[in-house]
Amino acid sequence: MARDKDGVYRCRRGPHGVGKVLGRNKWVHRSVLPLLSEEEQTLVDKALDILGIYLPPPDIDIIVKINVSEGLVTFTHSADWKTATEPICGDMVGVKDLYSDRPVIFHRKQKGIPNIYHHKWMFVDDDYLGFSVKEAMKWSETWENYPLVKALLADPNEHFRLKIGRQDYWQEKVLDLIGVSPTYEEFINRTYIDRGQSAQNNVVPNICPYSQRKPIRFWILVQVFMAVTRYGFASRGLTLLLMIVGLMFNQVSTTPKRLAGNMTLCLHQTC
Repeated sequence: MARDKDGVYRCRRGPHGVGKVLGRNKWVHRSVLPLLSEEEQTLVDKALDILGIYLPPPDIDIIVKINVSEGLVTFTHSADWKTATEPICGDMVGVKDLYSDRPVIFHRKQKGIPNIYHHKWMFVDDDYLGFSVKEAMKWSETWENYPLVKALLADPNEHFRLKIGRQDYWQEKVLDLIGVSPTYEEFINRTYIDRGQSAQNNVVPNICPYSQRKPIRFWILVQVFMAVTRYGFASRGLTLLLMIVGLMFNQVSTTPKRLAGNMTLCLHQTC
C-alpha cells in the first residue's frame, strides 16, 4: 500500500508481508494466522487460552487484531467479508494486558452504524480463495486514485482517513458520489469464486456422503452450539462435553470398527 511520487496509489505489500498495519496494530484474516511471527502466534494462542474458546468453523470469517507492544488481541466477526468490498466489523471479543498477571477480557457488540474494513486484500495471502485478491487490489487502486478521494485527502479539515472507517461516512462521501453500490455487487459478481469446490482452506468441505458422516454427527451439534453462542465462539469445556455425548450416542447404533474407520475418513476430509 503506497502512493508513489507521481501521486498514484499502487497496491503492494509492505516489508511486514501479510496484514494491514496501522501504527502498532496489525489486522489479519484468520486464514493467515500460521504466517504470523512466532511472537504474534504466541500472543494469539495466549488470548484464546485466557478466553477458553476455539475459533468458530473455518467458513466463519474472523478478523484478528494484534498489538504486540501492548499485549492486546481481538477477534471480530465480519459477516460479509467474502462479498463486500468494505466488509463490516461485527461483534468482537478481546483480551488486553496479556503480559500482566491479570489480563482483561472485553466484548463489544457491532455498532448500529458499523465500522468497516478497507483494503481487505491486505488481510489475506495472495492465494486466498474466499474472494479474488487481484480484483480487491484493483478496487483499492480505483477508489484511492479517484479525483474525489484525492480532493478529500487534500482538505485538512476533512480528516478523511479518520472518518472512512464509518460505513455512513464512506457511503455518503465516496460511494454515492462515484456511483457504486455499498457492496459494489456487480464488481464482486464478476469475480466470485465457487468456494464450495475451490477453497478447501477457507470453508468446511461437504464432500462425505451423509451415511459416512453419521458417526461424527456430534460435529453438527457443535456447529449449532457455535452459531448460538455469543460472538460465534464455542466454550472449550462445553464443546468437549458435546463431543463426548455425541460419541456415546453414536456408539449405540455404530460398531466400534465401523466408527473408527468412518472417523478416520471423515476427519481426514474435514467433514
